[in-house]
Amino acid sequence: MRSMKLHMLADLICNISKQSIRQALVFFLIVITSTSVCAKSIKVKNCDSELTFNDVPKRLVIHDINMSEIAFTLGLQENGRRNWYQWMV
Repeated sequence: MRSMKLHMLADLICNISKQSIRQALVFFLIVITSTSVCAKSIKVKNCDSELTFNDVPKRLVIHDINMSEIAFTLGLQENGRRNWYQWMV
């Protein structure tokens, strides 16, 4: 069972596309830039869509290994969740 989980994790890591990496970087750039803005909304264009953020993000959801490494580098541990697989029962 453990080797099956490790194999699934390895497959997940190998299937990370360039698009998902770009989206993760855009998301973290939004988090970084929104913390420095107080009363101004932020508009970001991503994949031909415009996203508007009126407030600083309060929570962080990580669904890929590479995103968690970026979050740790940015010091966002307190804003994230862990053990998400236990909540999906």
